[in-house]
Amino acid sequence: MPAGATVTVSGIGFQPGASVEIDDVELASIRYVGPNQLEVVLADGTEMHGRQVRVSNRDRSGAIYYSYLRAAVLGESRVPLLAATFPIFSTQTFTQSFFFPVLDRHLFLGLAFQNPGSRRALITIELFSAARQRISSSRFTLPTQTTISREVSEYLSDFKPRLGDYLRVRSNVPVQVIGLVGNETEGTVVPVDPS
Repeated sequence: MPAGATVTVSGIGFQPGASVEIDDVELASIRYVGPNQLEVVLADGTEMHGRQVRVSNRDRSGAIYYSYLRAAVLGESRVPLLAATFPIFSTQTFTQSFFFPVLDRHLFLGLAFQNPGSRRALITIELFSAARQRISSSRFTLPTQTTISREVSEYLSDFKPRLGDYLRVRSNVPVQVIGLVGNETEGTVVPVDPS
């Protein structure tokens, strides 16, 4: 967001005179709009993704929120549990990361990507054997300000991992990435950081 930009803070229970603090961001002004909205003007340009926003009322009530990029979603996974999952990305970006496929028949591995940058990302996913031989690979383009989540076989159609196999993910520009281990039986999805 550029200097002078207005940021709307939405919520409930805001009171006249409420204060707003955004980590490491100088604010030019704060305006009470109503009990569900405050507006702040940024004194300097800043990256808002991952910033902690604190609102405090004079009666000491308040709330803390972490801002995040609301990227456009590219389609939907064919796996219902993954399609119903909303991945939350770290602010850290990668140009290369590794994942180790799960081999339990009740589990699946999904990969989610988000491109917070200003350039399109060319992402390559490769499956390697334990002996470091490439088994298969695929590429796709991730436009700026977009996100995608898919089960690995939706990226690699011939995905049949064996013990010791691993995935290498590369991108020509830094992107956010997270693994998602889903359990269809239990209806759960657990995030997995890239290594």
